[in-house]
Amino acid sequence: MVDSTIQIINTCYSGKVKIQEIIGTAYLTDIPNALMVTFSNIPNLSSLIPNYFIEWTDYDNYSIIRSGDFNYENQHVWILSRYIYIHIHDYSFLLSKLPPYMWKLVVPNNLPYI
Repeated sequence: MVDSTIQIINTCYSGKVKIQEIIGTAYLTDIPNALMVTFSNIPNLSSLIPNYFIEWTDYDNYSIIRSGDFNYENQHVWILSRYIYIHIHDYSFLLSKLPPYMWKLVVPNNLPYI
């Protein structure tokens, strides 16, 4: 049997200083690009229902993840990076991958780009 889980380690930095880290587990679902994600200290109120959606990835450096529900309420967009800083050209490219309805979900301040 193939393991259908992925360990998630989300780390938040302020500059080069790690200020927060949370560990979770993503479970594969039957829905393409959809995961059911749980974190150890956050209860999952909708177990077995996908709550994270992979909107785009290059499989090496960046991914764009939408969290929330299927009807696009209570949405968040996450730009995941293997790097602490995102170059402004890469950031512009990543924004171009977002459908227009997601643009309002991106908060431009406090973004660690160079």
